[in-house]
Amino acid sequence: MSATVDRANVRREDRPRKLTARSLHMSMSASHLRRPSRTASLLLLGLLSACEGTNAAPEASAVAVSALPAHDGELRDGFTMPGAFVELSDGRVVISDPSHRELWMADFSTGERVAIGRLGDGPGEFRAIRSVFKLAGDSIAVSQDGPLARVAVLSPDGTAVRTIALTADPTPAAVIEARGYAEWTAQPKYSDARGRMYGARPRLPLGMELDTSWSREYQLMRINPATGAIDSLGRVPAALDGTRPRPLGDGSGFEIDLFPGAHTPQQTWQVLEDGTVAIVDGATYEIRFVSPDTTRRVRVPHDVRPLTPEAWRRYTDTAAATQQRMMRGAVPMDGPAGTPLEFTVRIPPAPATMPATLSSPRRGLLTDGRELWIPVPAAGDDPLAHERWDVIDAQGTRRGIVELPPRTVLLGVSARHVYTATIDDDDVRTVRRHPRVP
Repeated sequence: MSATVDRANVRREDRPRKLTARSLHMSMSASHLRRPSRTASLLLLGLLSACEGTNAAPEASAVAVSALPAHDGELRDGFTMPGAFVELSDGRVVISDPSHRELWMADFSTGERVAIGRLGDGPGEFRAIRSVFKLAGDSIAVSQDGPLARVAVLSPDGTAVRTIALTADPTPAAVIEARGYAEWTAQPKYSDARGRMYGARPRLPLGMELDTSWSREYQLMRINPATGAIDSLGRVPAALDGTRPRPLGDGSGFEIDLFPGAHTPQQTWQVLEDGTVAIVDGATYEIRFVSPDTTRRVRVPHDVRPLTPEAWRRYTDTAAATQQRMMRGAVPMDGPAGTPLEFTVRIPPAPATMPATLSSPRRGLLTDGRELWIPVPAAGDDPLAHERWDVIDAQGTRRGIVELPPRTVLLGVSARHVYTATIDDDDVRTVRRHPRVP
């Protein structure tokens, strides 16, 4: 979908500048925190992961590009924005639709789906859906973010069972003031084959400016849902979901850097079934496999994909217009003398090449527990015209390359199946299941 950008409010840099880590203020509910100016209203919790410089990339190994097999199951009803996918032992699939706060149990053998879970604050109920993953015995975990994260636990048939509330000792206000940020509890996002939960502890700045020295990585925690035991596993890259607005000097509004999106190298992470944490560097295509005893680094060969000026402008026109709308909705107040605030989006110079790997809300790092499915740029003038995925095993070896047709997105993978959605002209997504190639 395209959008027209107000060119008076979009400024392109005349010379290259180094992107620094920035985030958006998220309103804090803890009473002991000093609340920043309301001009830093909630847009997104986001931090720009730092990217290391790299030498010339090694050439990609000769692995054939393939398409998915024909689908063997399809859901009759479409989705607006399907999110997390969790395949249960009997083949049923739990699918989230976070924008509508809905959770569905789908049966691809019949094409039917039924709503499960309940909205609320009681046992097993949820107010929002951030992540969905499987616990021991096919129990289903639905996590929601916040200063005190909550995980709703459902039975395999979708019945609400209990709620896991993650708490942390309150940090003294003086300590928060001195370091300039507050730290939330772990936000559960993934699980391993034993049902242990993994989540990072995000940091929230207090002022308008962000000290980048601590913002590049979050502390990773592993939580045992049965006992409540929590272990620290070191650090993982901070999530990149947005940037942070800066007030204009005359008080007339705000300026914000364009959302980097898939065109900026990022780092992201996943958890394999044995608890190994895989961290992928989007600039170098280095994968770190981190286990309690060892850390292995593997450099995956890859081709360098050029970024054309047309592709960059196509992205910036749409993204800048979207970002302006978000800023106007998030800061509903007037500037000096009651005049409306201005919202300027600053567009950095176009990168010469695409990142080695992609990371965005639409194309996240997936796993079936044993292999990583990593989104990479497609060949051609428009590297984002259709999805292309590398299949990487736990040794860091590329085992396959899968390309999807245009207007088709990858939603989830398991040891047995691959799940996709085809987007029609009304933006409705038809969800299908494909068998895995032996």
